[in-house]
Amino acid sequence: MNDCAPLRVSEQVFGAGRDDRQPPETGFPFGMPPPDPPRDWHRADIIAAVKKTGTTISALSRQHGLSSNSLANAFDRRWPRAEAIIADHLKVSPWLIWPSRYADKHDLRTFVSKQPAQDNGVSGG
Repeated sequence: MNDCAPLRVSEQVFGAGRDDRQPPETGFPFGMPPPDPPRDWHRADIIAAVKKTGTTISALSRQHGLSSNSLANAFDRRWPRAEAIIADHLKVSPWLIWPSRYADKHDLRTFVSKQPAQDNGVSGG
């Protein structure tokens, strides 16, 4: 007679003695590594995106009453006002351009791009 009890499916997959409700060690299915975090845009990509709109970072700085090189500081350090100006000009949220700066899980910030309301053709009244 065989003294060993047959293994449950969860024991065959995760190993004997493990609770079948526990995820694998990585916390992801089948021991897969976690996904790579989103990367910040490269400064050249931000500059190119602004130039495609027909202006420059310097001109954008001056339009907002700043010195011509002020907005360039957002490339090297966190400055929410400059990030918001650049992102608003590109019609995206700052966290899409600089996800590493808004990655705090306890302080998830969302920014809504300020876009004019669209006329749906229905008159009120």
